[in-house]
Amino acid sequence: MNCKTCEYTLWNLTTGKCPECGEPFLPSEFEFKPNAVHFCCPHCEQVYFGTTPTGHLHPPEFDCVQCGEHVSMDEMILRPAEGIRETETQADFNPWLERGRRGRFKSWVATIGRVLIAPGRLIKATPPQSSIWQAWWFAIITLMVPVMVMAIPLGVIAILLVGRMSPSSGGPNPGTFFGIAGIGVAILLVSVVLGSFIFIGLWGLLIHGLLRLTGPLEQGIGRTYQALCYSAGTSVFNILALCGGQYVSYIWWIVSATIMIKDGHKVHGGRASFAVLSLPLLFIVTIIVGYGFLFFSLLSGSGGFGPGFTDRTAGMTTNIIAYATVHNGKGPDHAIELMSDQGLSSMDYVSWESPTVGEDVPVADLTLADYEIMSAEEKQSAALSFVESQPENLIAHRLGDFVFTYHGIDLNNADPGLWLVILSFDPDSFSVGMGQNFVTVQSTFTVGLADGTTSDLPVATFLTINLPRQNALRASFGLPPLPDPSTVTYGSPAIGTIDP
Repeated sequence: MNCKTCEYTLWNLTTGKCPECGEPFLPSEFEFKPNAVHFCCPHCEQVYFGTTPTGHLHPPEFDCVQCGEHVSMDEMILRPAEGIRETETQADFNPWLERGRRGRFKSWVATIGRVLIAPGRLIKATPPQSSIWQAWWFAIITLMVPVMVMAIPLGVIAILLVGRMSPSSGGPNPGTFFGIAGIGVAILLVSVVLGSFIFIGLWGLLIHGLLRLTGPLEQGIGRTYQALCYSAGTSVFNILALCGGQYVSYIWWIVSATIMIKDGHKVHGGRASFAVLSLPLLFIVTIIVGYGFLFFSLLSGSGGFGPGFTDRTAGMTTNIIAYATVHNGKGPDHAIELMSDQGLSSMDYVSWESPTVGEDVPVADLTLADYEIMSAEEKQSAALSFVESQPENLIAHRLGDFVFTYHGIDLNNADPGLWLVILSFDPDSFSVGMGQNFVTVQSTFTVGLADGTTSDLPVATFLTINLPRQNALRASFGLPPLPDPSTVTYGSPAIGTIDP
């Protein structure tokens, strides 16, 4: 028991003032371990023991059993009990709430240690009536530290790079750079603070609501937030995020929070686990459902087997018609022009089910991926050069997983049943990338029609029924027949004579 002003030892004093600094004190202002302190009658020195959880006398006032004088706890002379060292008399405490006396950093580290090793002991040592904002402050600081620690090496690298560049050589102005960096750090810190309030706030509301629904509670929602905020001390492992430390942090946080909720509210462990795990489980379920929805959307939308090809082909068909609308009904000389004219990306030309990627699609001496990252002027120049190298009498040509068949068709006056494009996996990708037979991998061709619609045609009947019907329709308009789309490659486009 030490003076809260000057730390002077206050044992064996018959007056309620510190002999060192004169500050008044009362024994009831201190907490002790139960039965660790002798409360001695000031008249006869009869010994009494503090048996309450705070080590105080119960009742605090009574008549002495030896001398009969009426005494109160605050009049007693206090001494450590026999066999008890002075340091062993102090009741357990929350280091964070003692930082004014013990030092901020030391108290922060000690509190984190308690969270990691003895979270139940920490919440028991935290008075329910202590400020909730003290707990929030601990959580926010602890969550910010890993972010700042991880930002330091990035900042050092950035400073070194800026130091090696000068504005005259195209480098950024140092003042501008550090100004932007400062704004970035400020935004980062504000984001951590707001994110902490939102996340812990919602999690605490959910936990407390579930605890209320499942039974009575002795304490209010403040006790729930004390448990969540102090258990956030496990987030120090986020410093090791590059090594997967964040997963350790999240799991340990859940475990520590469960123990602190159980001991803080004095509820059954199963009840505490149910309440604490509610938000993490909800998050996991949401991710699983989201991925499932995305998977089935892709499977039934842009790029799935069978009808799954429809949306991607529909997009390509729409872009071909849009191009022809502003070019007097004429489609592009080559589909590469759609990238610069209609803003398509390399991904629009390939199907995610095939092994085709933009880096594998040749465009002259470049690839589709190279072409995509060019500037608008460079794209137009490269497209013009590539188009001029193509045969004039194209019937169909390939780009990625699409075979384009619109050549010779006036799209402003086209029969709605004419095919403009066919989604047909690139056979070169399969022979090189997967070593599989083309027909066994793709079960459906999807064609884009001149009226803007699409149609899914089974591979099994495509060559024997669908393609002959299309060629008969083309013949009625003086258009040459289309070949098997799987035979149309980058090096072997379909070439023929188109009747005027």
